[in-house]
Amino acid sequence: MFDTDPATQPPVVAVVVTRDPGDWFRRCLESLAAQSYENLSVVVVDAASANPVEPLVTDVVGDAVVHRLEVDPGFAAGCNLGAGLVEGAAFYLFCHDDVALEPDAVLSLVAEAFRTNAGVVGPKLVGWEDPDRLVAMGMGADRFGSPVPMVESGELDQGQHDAISEVFFIPGSATLVRADLFAAINGFDPVIRSHGEDLDLCWRARVLGASVVVAPLAVAAHGQVARYVRGDTRPRRRQLRHRQRTLRVCTKAPGRWLLVAGLAAVTTLDAIASAVTGRFARVGDAVGAWVWNLQNRASLRAQRAAVARSRAVGNRDIGAAQVPSAARFRSVARQRAAGATPVGTTEVADAGAVWRTVSVVGWVVVGVVLLAGSRNLIGDGLPVLGGFVALPGAPGALFAGWWEPWRAVGVGSAQVSPPVDLALGLVSLVTLGATGAARTLAVLATLPVAALGVWRLAAPLGGPR
Repeated sequence: MFDTDPATQPPVVAVVVTRDPGDWFRRCLESLAAQSYENLSVVVVDAASANPVEPLVTDVVGDAVVHRLEVDPGFAAGCNLGAGLVEGAAFYLFCHDDVALEPDAVLSLVAEAFRTNAGVVGPKLVGWEDPDRLVAMGMGADRFGSPVPMVESGELDQGQHDAISEVFFIPGSATLVRADLFAAINGFDPVIRSHGEDLDLCWRARVLGASVVVAPLAVAAHGQVARYVRGDTRPRRRQLRHRQRTLRVCTKAPGRWLLVAGLAAVTTLDAIASAVTGRFARVGDAVGAWVWNLQNRASLRAQRAAVARSRAVGNRDIGAAQVPSAARFRSVARQRAAGATPVGTTEVADAGAVWRTVSVVGWVVVGVVLLAGSRNLIGDGLPVLGGFVALPGAPGALFAGWWEPWRAVGVGSAQVSPPVDLALGLVSLVTLGATGAARTLAVLATLPVAALGVWRLAAPLGGPR
């Protein structure tokens, strides 16, 4: 049991990595200074800010340790460095510079770690301006490492999700990690500078047998600016690179080979659909993830070997803690149906892009099937005997037949010609007078129209499939 007596509280070191912070940084520091947890030390790593942050830190948190770097090594490496500046910690609390913790947040995080014997604990994240709105309560992940929100971003917090306990990983905005576990997994992967370091850390912790939980009583406001506004304008590119690296590091063979093959198939489909729809930057992101991991294969193998030496949990148990890949598509569908826009969660937006990819590829497949099935009609033309009568060889005859009050069919009749003669005449103008080709186009056009009609007919039944 956790003893709330300040004299016996285990030491916690809060590590904040910052670079060129805005006004939000003062609120972050003030929240750390106001914590009710007394055995808390604060370390600030200044990752080469244009204006040093030490004066502000000293003004708000007088006894904080400030370490300035001349080069920005990335959030992950900055956390590793900050953790090594203070000895004797029982827990590390890694924070972005745009997170503001409620006064009892650290106390609740540590208490939850003792209550559930968890290795990694995260708070309930709420809106920066509107604390009544949820941002995240931990995250799920599918077999490929694609994040799946446990709650809808922007949802009104009425305590309805406070029963959530174990999750797959904790968003990196505020993460409490047991110090001995952090040492056992060699800290954050320094190759992952940002975007994905939280998933990688928690996945490797799970491989060692540690649990990852959310403490609903620990509340923190997240400004969602540290990773999505400053510096990196292409977060998706880094996310795809780092998810693939984490998957290949944390999954052992032969299961790893199957997942990598599946990931290659998904990447190929996404690249094709993105190229068809003109989103060539997405093609570069998808292909570039494989190239980047190939270039970093030496460090990937070394990291995989380090994980294998301390592995305590197999692929099957890890997979049981993950969610089906379809869950992220359902999450996107629910948010769109509710009119919600995920803020700062490019993973959810990426899931929506994958859904569009599947849709585009599906229609391409339908088109190929229709083209293959009607190839004889296109190549040899429509059969006339037992099927269609020959049409006049010029569009003018079709227009004249439609205009005349006498219809020359059979022995003739005083009937108005059907509008199809006019339609075929107009189509013949497009085919440069080839009335046979016009009739072929008219017949083939019924195929996609029929598919569209079936889709419209089935739409009220519910479900995109």
